[in-house]
Amino acid sequence: MIGLATRLLARDLRAGELRLMFASLVLAVASFTTVAFFADRVRLALVQEAAQLLGADLVVIADHPLDADWTDAARAGGLATTSTVRFPSMVTRPDAAVADPGATAAAADAAAQTDGTDAPVATASAAAAGPASSLLVEIKAVGDGYPLKGRLRLDDGDGVRDAHGAPAPGTVWVDARALVRLGLRGGDPLGVGTRTLRIAATLVDDPDSAVGFLNVMPRVIVAQSDLASTGLLTTGSRATWRLMLRGDRDALAAFREAAAARVAAGERVEDVRDARPEIRNALERAGRFLGLAALLSVVLAAVAVGLAARRWLQRHLDAVAVMRCLGASRRTALVLHALQLAVLGAAAGGVGAAIGYATQEALAALLAPLVEVRLPAPSPWPAVQGIAAGFVMLLGFALPPLIDLGRVPALRVLRRDLAPPRSSTGFAWAAGLAAIAALVVWQTRDPKLAGIVLGGLLGAALLGGAVALLAVRAAARVGARAGFAWRFGLSNLRRRVVGSVVQIVALATGLLALLLLAITRGDLLDAWRGTVPPDAPNRFVVNIQPDQRAPVAAFFAEQQRPVPTLFPMVRARLTAINGRKVTSSDYSEDRAKRLVDREFNLSWAAQPQVDNAIVQGHWWPPAQAASPGGASVPEFSFETGIAEAVGVRLGDRVTWDVAGTALDGAVTSLRKVDWNSFRVNFFVVAPPGSLDAYPA
Repeated sequence: MIGLATRLLARDLRAGELRLMFASLVLAVASFTTVAFFADRVRLALVQEAAQLLGADLVVIADHPLDADWTDAARAGGLATTSTVRFPSMVTRPDAAVADPGATAAAADAAAQTDGTDAPVATASAAAAGPASSLLVEIKAVGDGYPLKGRLRLDDGDGVRDAHGAPAPGTVWVDARALVRLGLRGGDPLGVGTRTLRIAATLVDDPDSAVGFLNVMPRVIVAQSDLASTGLLTTGSRATWRLMLRGDRDALAAFREAAAARVAAGERVEDVRDARPEIRNALERAGRFLGLAALLSVVLAAVAVGLAARRWLQRHLDAVAVMRCLGASRRTALVLHALQLAVLGAAAGGVGAAIGYATQEALAALLAPLVEVRLPAPSPWPAVQGIAAGFVMLLGFALPPLIDLGRVPALRVLRRDLAPPRSSTGFAWAAGLAAIAALVVWQTRDPKLAGIVLGGLLGAALLGGAVALLAVRAAARVGARAGFAWRFGLSNLRRRVVGSVVQIVALATGLLALLLLAITRGDLLDAWRGTVPPDAPNRFVVNIQPDQRAPVAAFFAEQQRPVPTLFPMVRARLTAINGRKVTSSDYSEDRAKRLVDREFNLSWAAQPQVDNAIVQGHWWPPAQAASPGGASVPEFSFETGIAEAVGVRLGDRVTWDVAGTALDGAVTSLRKVDWNSFRVNFFVVAPPGSLDAYPA
């Protein structure tokens, strides 16, 4: 029967219906697999580079020095270990005065911490100003055995070489960007805290660092044996301690399972699945958008498949009736034509997957100058997915006509006036919609997003169908008074009103998809630019001390520039809500855990900023804010998002730990902040005077 089905398929391909169906399937599978192949290559590249990014198989990360028990437990489980300490700090040229290490560390901590994100913020200096006397960098103190995974590459003047371990005592490895900014080179001295260390090599490549565009600060690597003597780590330093582990899969799994039961506040365990979530999330969003764009072509191809399948049904009614007269059962007729569609789907899927593979190769070659990581060859899984998507579409839109073929009576041989079977029309629409819905849900992996996409498609189709129906009927009335050719042509449209409306809607949807893809990129950029006010700041100066406010204002006055607004900032950790102590273990969401583990930036203000709107409660009275002593009883205004994350409501009493001192006050208002304004804003604000006793 397969041979007969193949011969019938070869004959039917000479007709227009199956050629259209074949081309539609090829287009759909090619579009789908192009995105799937490229996304798979990126995923495999991330898996391969994960060890390079982490520098190990597993990492224990903490905001405080880790107990020796962690290292002992890892070594007892047969795991290799090493450790690092990372923090932002200032380094100086040898001819610049060495700053006080405590002030240097505090300045770097403030510069590397914002209220809305854990990402460090670096500012650019003018190249025309010459070499800088000091520079904000990321200091990384490494121990013996670093790195456990990945390549550490240095240039010591004799060429680039792989390295292992820590710098020799008294020396440092420095990022090339820092050398350029400071006007230094290999062999020169570099001020690191209270020490002056010699630059032994230029750092070319370093594991356990952000890649490409996310690597904001230049890096300086020192030996852990030299760290204490620099005086950089002081109370309140925003350093990150890492215990790096390497071993076999079973030992790592056992360690991670045991670690999950003992992690304390400020501690977490990461492996390759958790590495660089900012990159993973960006790629997932890009892949989801590209996948939805590819699905637009799949949906359009599905309409073509549905129309071609209906025409295919019409042309095979007589042939099936003859087969029934010659003794073929309904099952035989169904299987024979189902085999034709299966062979057609397999062939179209194979061709589409090949085109998709070639297209993504061209795309990868085009993006090669922008991507430093070499993308590995994709797995065959995207081809399987693409062919499966083609079969889902074929099943949804060609199965109902196929079932109708099985209902053709043998009597049609004698009575050609018998109408084609129509009992499965509703089923045909339901099957087609189910196929599209399955593809959308499969691609987005997000029920909410899938519902939005499907609702938009259905709404556009219904609206377009209503407009097309009115247009066809109006055209038929106009055609009645037109010439001969126009009258019969427009009347023919009216006689086949359903097919005409479907084709018009399909064409309109295709044009809509093309227009959306063409304008989406520019529209997104324009919308983002529109949120940035014309007077948005270009620089942020952080860690201005109270006695430096007047010199800063004088500097701007000398430059004949407007004096910028200065915002006070007090570091505090949230310790209790309504007298109940809070820890990260009280929360299930990662963001809430991080917020409770870290310190907030508190500020004070007499009036809310223009981009702040009070949604609950009330702001403190102006008379209270303007009084000489300020507020005697602290009040706090919370941003709505942060209040929801940590579980704070209007009227709650919150307790802060400010440099070892408890500060307690009531939440008197909740604010909605327009974070797109690019202005300085704070999660928590207090009245003037209530924070005067604390360092700001």
